[in-house]
Amino acid sequence: MQISPSPSPVSPPISPPDHITHEVQGSFLQWAPLLLIVLGVLSGIVDIKVSIDAHDQEQTQVALQRLRLQRPSAQPQPSPTVPPSEMISSIICTYRIEKPEAAAVAVESGGDCAICLEDFKYGDECRIFVSCNHGFHRACVDEWLVRNRHCPLCRGSVRGLRSANVDDQV
Repeated sequence: MQISPSPSPVSPPISPPDHITHEVQGSFLQWAPLLLIVLGVLSGIVDIKVSIDAHDQEQTQVALQRLRLQRPSAQPQPSPTVPPSEMISSIICTYRIEKPEAAAVAVESGGDCAICLEDFKYGDECRIFVSCNHGFHRACVDEWLVRNRHCPLCRGSVRGLRSANVDDQV
């Protein structure tokens, strides 16, 4: 029988020298406050950004609710194609340019429509304001009066004046 050598005792794990352990711990402790400060600042920046975004979203929702309350209905209202009657009553006359004499009236008021910038031609229906004597194509001025309450040239008020139709008087 052969005798086998006895197993050697297990040696304890090799640990780093104490001075290396103290250096690593000391280095971590030296940088830990700076690391905590940086993390705190970054956390604060993210928190502020989230708060601002939440506030902006809330303000947007409030603004949208105000807009919904201001609109009387969800259906868009068709815009009127004819100006209100008080606007029409402020026009002194409606006429059709048919004769050279009528063209002279158009030339006196400038020769062209200040709204569409086209010359008055024979056969055009025109309107003239009472207060300022400015003339325009009928279709142009009717569309203008739907949105505005003044003469396109002089900005004079065109409300509450009498009207006449030259074609009816001739």
